[in-house]
Amino acid sequence: MPELKSLLPLLGLALVGCTTTNNPATLSPEHPIPVTDADDGAPADWARAQLAWEWEFPAPLVHPYEDPREARNCLELMDLTARGFEARNLFEQPFLQARATLCQAVSASARLDGYDRSFLEPMLLDRSLPQEAPAALAMAISDSTRDKVMASKTWAEVEALADYESVSRYEAVYHGQGGSVQRLKVLARGDYNGDGVEDAVLYLTDGVEGGSYAHARYLVVTRLAQDAPLTLLAPEDQDAISNSSTSSENTTLAPRVSPV
Repeated sequence: MPELKSLLPLLGLALVGCTTTNNPATLSPEHPIPVTDADDGAPADWARAQLAWEWEFPAPLVHPYEDPREARNCLELMDLTARGFEARNLFEQPFLQARATLCQAVSASARLDGYDRSFLEPMLLDRSLPQEAPAALAMAISDSTRDKVMASKTWAEVEALADYESVSRYEAVYHGQGGSVQRLKVLARGDYNGDGVEDAVLYLTDGVEGGSYAHARYLVVTRLAQDAPLTLLAPEDQDAISNSSTSSENTTLAPRVSPV
């Protein structure tokens, strides 16, 4: 398989100000898509192909009222888990949920089109992100923190930043004063909702300092004006933001690796 970085274009150089020329949607080198035949075509084409790409090892699933099934690709996994199918064993369920979250991120990437305007900085994941990002980006591990997320406007209002690590242009780690550790990756950028403005697909893994808790989720964000805060586009249902957790943040989406 060709190197992923040799196939994927670098993330679009979105200007800080508004751009007026049509810009193509782009995938980050951090995107969890093992591209197979992507020498030509738009990133959305690659993502749509990956949703149907069959894994070498299907994911066995069970349902309390239906016969057992196997998910052979992202499309089947998302369909079956939406219908209530789960992993065969309790200890496999968190990894299955993390796999489903990555599939959802791929699905969000497949919706991206080119854009005419951008108000997102070239490096989206900077130290100031918690002050301008919606509260949904904050980690919610308990009922009280979920309530605080729902009542707050920004991530910083939920938990103040204690430390920041820039891993790359596409990845950063945020340490909260309450002990949270959040690793964010920019997976793709482009127009998600058809308004001509650049949006970004983020993949997040949340954890706790010194603990075993880890949680995987994806979000789509945008900025609608030069000085506007970031806006959350997806998932629209706040409860859906906290429905995929895993005991390992190293789960990857690859067709040659068993999903469980």
